[in-house]
Amino acid sequence: MTRIVIQPNASLSKKGAFWLVSSLSVVMLLISAWFAWLGLWLIAPFAGLEIILLVVIFRYVLKDSRRKQVIEISTDEVRIEEGIDCPECASSFKRSWVQVVLRY
Repeated sequence: MTRIVIQPNASLSKKGAFWLVSSLSVVMLLISAWFAWLGLWLIAPFAGLEIILLVVIFRYVLKDSRRKQVIEISTDEVRIEEGIDCPECASSFKRSWVQVVLRY
């Protein structure tokens, strides 16, 4: 039986993402505090919204980077499983009906 696992590179870890978002948030908060001190206080709520949006986007990207696809080729069937941590959907086909081409 041949097993092929297809998944993204996912070079950014959770710890790396935490430090990146934290450092960007500190910079944004310092800039918005400076503008608030100058009297332009309306910038602070938008900086908060920007930080929230940044956290939501990074959570989505980190979750989606764990997605993978497993292709198992046996003597009589080809089975494809897709999911993030466990198989969410699976399909199986008769081997005589399927042609598998793997390109790197």
